[in-house]
Amino acid sequence: MDKHEQYNLEAERIALYLVGKSAGDRERRIYAEAMRRLDLRLDAREEVLWQKMLRSRTMMGWVDAGLVLLKPASPLRRKLFTMLAILEASPSYTRDFLSRPFPPYHLLRLAVVCVRAVGRSTAGVAILKLTGNA
Repeated sequence: MDKHEQYNLEAERIALYLVGKSAGDRERRIYAEAMRRLDLRLDAREEVLWQKMLRSRTMMGWVDAGLVLLKPASPLRRKLFTMLAILEASPSYTRDFLSRPFPPYHLLRLAVVCVRAVGRSTAGVAILKLTGNA
């Protein structure tokens, strides 16, 4: 797979992870250009982990949550944040980032999300330690 195909795949998988939608052509082009300019280098262990993250949204979430705690400046997180910034600045994804009113019973949902975040972080830290990326 050449770099262009790799960047398209990355943009698609990260967009699905972040907003649950495919990346548009414009966002893919911007991501590819950003990756060329940033020239992020992954070591062998990070590369193996990155490929696993690209195959699974669940794995991407776990590792992302673990990296927040152990390696917040990781090149893996830089890839995720680059796509996040592209999506946030894109008119096509505006609704995915605007706040909206929620009824009071959504506080229960918020509690569930918080518990899930702790679980993801725990799983992510374990994965990073087991793969030697901690």
